[in-house]
Order: sequence, then C-alpha cells, then structure tokens
Amino acid sequence: MADQTAQELIKAALRKVGAISRGKTANASDLADGLEALKVLLREWSGQGTMVFVQEQDTHTLTGGTASYTIGSGATIDTTRPVRVEGAYVNSGNVDYPLNIIGPNKYRNIAQKDSGADVPNWLHYQPGYSQGTIYLWPPGGGTLYLDSLKPLTEPSSLTTSMTFPGEYDAAIIWNLCCELGPEYGREPTMYWLARAQETKDNIIAINAALSIETADVQIIDSRRPYDIDQG
Repeated sequence: MADQTAQELIKAALRKVGAISRGKTANASDLADGLEALKVLLREWSGQGTMVFVQEQDTHTLTGGTASYTIGSGATIDTTRPVRVEGAYVNSGNVDYPLNIIGPNKYRNIAQKDSGADVPNWLHYQPGYSQGTIYLWPPGGGTLYLDSLKPLTEPSSLTTSMTFPGEYDAAIIWNLCCELGPEYGREPTMYWLARAQETKDNIIAINAALSIETADVQIIDSRRPYDIDQG
C-alpha cells in the first residue's frame, strides 16, 4: 500500500505540468489550487462509479458474549463503512490472535453462535447499506484490530495522508496533471491524456474484479451445499 499526503501528490502533478522544477517548493497558492482540483477529481470519479479504495485499520474493545457489531457512520464502530475486510486480529493479554475471515454460509452453519470463549476465532463481514455488520465467533473479548478497504474520501487538507494500492499513485497524478495543465497555459498533451486514461482504466479494472469476486462468493454460498469444515 502507498501512503502519501495530498501535498505530495499535488507536487508530483505540478512537476509534470512544469509549474515547479524538481527539488523546488510549490507556493501556497499553487498548492491550494491543486488541493481543490484533487477534491473535484475524486468527486467526479465517485460520481462515475469509479470507486477508489484505501486500506485503514480500526480498533474496538469487544464485549464478552456480544456476537455482532455494526460498523459505519454512527454505528457501534463509528467510522466509514468498509467495502471489504482484508484481515483482523484480537489482542488479549498482550497476545495477538489472528481471525479467520469466513463467508456468509459458513457463518450460518455455526449451530451455537452464542457459545463464548476468551477470544474469537472467526470473523464474517456483511457490508450492508449505510452500515455493515461484523459477526464474531465465538463472541469473546479483547481488542479487535480490523484492516479493511474503504471508499476514499476527499482530503481535508494538504497534510491529509492518503493510503491506497501503489498503482493508484499514477492514476491520481496523471489525471490531476490534465486538470491543472490549462491553468498554467499548457493544454494536455497526447501522452498526458493517454497515461491518464490508461492508469484510470487500471483502477476501474481492479475494482471491477473486486465486485465480481464479491458477487461470486455470494452466489456460491447461496446456491450450493457448504461444508463448514472446508471453508
């Protein structure tokens, strides 16, 4: 995963435009304009359905005996609703216990969902709408550490850290370059436009694959017999 600030991405785009040279510092006005252009770009992508994902980690103190927790804005775990859970573990007694991520059918086949233990072993995530739900089995205690993919929100400031897969760097920088070019008297070249489209298409393909993967899991889980011992 790449981790850059909004300012670093804007400066990279300004260098490609020719507004600043390598090693030079952009002035406050250029950075402010770049930040606004970046916000507009991400809003446009969101409106086109071109979802941009970031990976974030959330923590939550578990309550023994509680089998499920809502997650999202205003939920028990109050944060941006995840698109998908990538991994998780529970810390208890200064020891980390990795959780196995399971699908909906495997969770449904657990006969006694309220059976308690010191710490959970399995986690099932149901994205839902507005809020998602995290199901843990067995419903033990400890502190949950949850790594998930979330929609990228627009940066609030130049120092906002933006974490996403490395291939997203190029897409944001080249598309921002095309947005900023005319403000500096430079119309986007054919090369700029080609790189902007190519790198954006990469994001679309990645997110389309993610959507297909999620749909396939749901179809498989709902239409065939499922052996709980085989995952």
